[in-house]
Amino acid sequence: MYWFDRWRERPRIRVSVVNEWPSQDGEVRVELEVENLSNGPNSLVPEILMDGWSPRREHKHSFFSITADSPRHLPPLTPVRVTATESNRASGFHKLWFRRYRISATRGRPRIICLRWIGGRPLSAVRAVIERTLFRRFGRGYHWLFREALRELEMRDV
Repeated sequence: MYWFDRWRERPRIRVSVVNEWPSQDGEVRVELEVENLSNGPNSLVPEILMDGWSPRREHKHSFFSITADSPRHLPPLTPVRVTATESNRASGFHKLWFRRYRISATRGRPRIICLRWIGGRPLSAVRAVIERTLFRRFGRGYHWLFREALRELEMRDV
């Protein structure tokens, strides 16, 4: 019973990407919804690591910093909206595919969110690795990979 309670009360967070957009002044902003799933308080590390692949199969990294007006303190079981801005403006953010965001809390393991492109739904870790590997190997000519993505965009327009 002791180990079950320890496992259930471990520090962990749930993260979802709400919005990604470039602002008027050239900065790139990402809005996240973060929820602390443990019983005790937790807080976010002020930097978020993002990496992705350009259409030319170049691997690029970038750092996002949580803005000063966003709360970093996470009370238990309460969703909090956090906004982060990109530190490196030359990364070509809007052109990156297969993006990974690594969000870390001060306690517990980091959470990694995988996205195929801007506005896409999150991918599971296994599917993200498979699709990223196929893209790196075969490039843009691997059209079957993006059929689902195109269907998803068409459904959104209807």
